[in-house]
Amino acid sequence: MITKCVKEEVSLAQVSAYYSSLIGRVKYQKTYGLSIHQSAALVLARRAMGFKEKIPNQMMSVLFAREAKKGHQVSDLFKHWKKVQGWISDLKNSAYHHELYRNWYIDDFIHYVAMQE
Repeated sequence: MITKCVKEEVSLAQVSAYYSSLIGRVKYQKTYGLSIHQSAALVLARRAMGFKEKIPNQMMSVLFAREAKKGHQVSDLFKHWKKVQGWISDLKNSAYHHELYRNWYIDDFIHYVAMQE
């Protein structure tokens, strides 16, 4: 890829693919009607342009509800997307066990958590 870009005089930005599929699924897949691969590519392109990806507010309130009830500042609790990945994985396993899970968007996970409360 690098050689081809040099030969064709096309600029190339190398960025980390860290959680790009997850972030694309959470933030862009449903909004723009993209596949998981297209939404991950969008995240990588945004990284190359210098944009940062924050967790959506609706997810923050659900994801850190217990900590917020204890008086913690929700914005201070999040360090990276690892907690989101674990949260989605746990919910997927729980929903699958109850035969409720199909191909869900992130809104479906939030709705599932609300139904459990």
